Amino acid sequence: MSTRLKPFRKDEELAAIPVDQPVLVELGPEPSGTEPEKGADRDTDQGVKTLEEQLAASKEAERRADEGRRDAERRATEATAEAEKELLSNSLAGAQSEEAAAKEAFKKAFEAGDSDAMADAQSKIGRAAARILQFEGAVAQFEEEAKAEKDRPKPQVDIVTAIDRDPKLMAPERDWLKAHTETLTDTRLNRKLGVAYDEALAAGHKRGSDGYFKFLDQFMGYAKASDDEPGEDNSERASHMSAPVSREATSSTSGRPTSPTRVTLTPDEREMARSMGVSDVNYAKGKLQLAANRKSDPEKFAAR
Repeated sequence: MSTRLKPFRKDEELAAIPVDQPVLVELGPEPSGTEPEKGADRDTDQGVKTLEEQLAASKEAERRADEGRRDAERRATEATAEAEKELLSNSLAGAQSEEAAAKEAFKKAFEAGDSDAMADAQSKIGRAAARILQFEGAVAQFEEEAKAEKDRPKPQVDIVTAIDRDPKLMAPERDWLKAHTETLTDTRLNRKLGVAYDEALAAGHKRGSDGYFKFLDQFMGYAKASDDEPGEDNSERASHMSAPVSREATSSTSGRPTSPTRVTLTPDEREMARSMGVSDVNYAKGKLQLAANRKSDPEKFAAR
């Protein structure tokens, strides 16, 4: 059973907790008579910007990794084909050399009147000639197949097969995608699915959980949004935010959440905040604002 984190509101309280530990930041209206921290909005905006940059960098790194894998597979295939072609060419050249040597031996045996040597040389010429025909045919077939492969249209992989072959997917995710294959074949829905995935994690849902798929269904429009049902297990949210941004009230002027909200910061996020010179509280605000931005403008983030 995981230990429930105690919420803290003030930076001095959060600073006393070691950076290698997660913290729960309480955001909301300050107690009456408390002045807002100077520069808080500026720091929050900086935190939002940094989180957006982290998101873009993560997606770019994933794209580059996929391209790298495809490029490595292509180079390996080309190297194998080149090695096979070189082997056939060397074998053909070897058979041709053997034939030439056998013919030279036959000529000398004939001049010497050595019938046994002539017979031996003639036998070697026949074997070499047969091997030459074999390797010439293999080389021609190889080149023909290589040309046909180059000209052949790339086969369309069955979408269900593609889902089953994806090693990054969990079994429940495969089942969900098979039931909604249009999210992979339709460009707009695919972008929306990417945003739904990010939003589900930002809302604290554990990937592959019932709450995670319920969130996806609602976000994608497959099910109507509803409050959590009684008895629903919300322990999956303990390591993330205590409530999804989509259920927060926002200011009509700034768009910032106005109702009290709790945000969990991981040790990595706290370390990032310190490297930026941003406090835990303002980083938490930035994290919350980023989630709100992604919710209000999904196309912007899906394009990254």
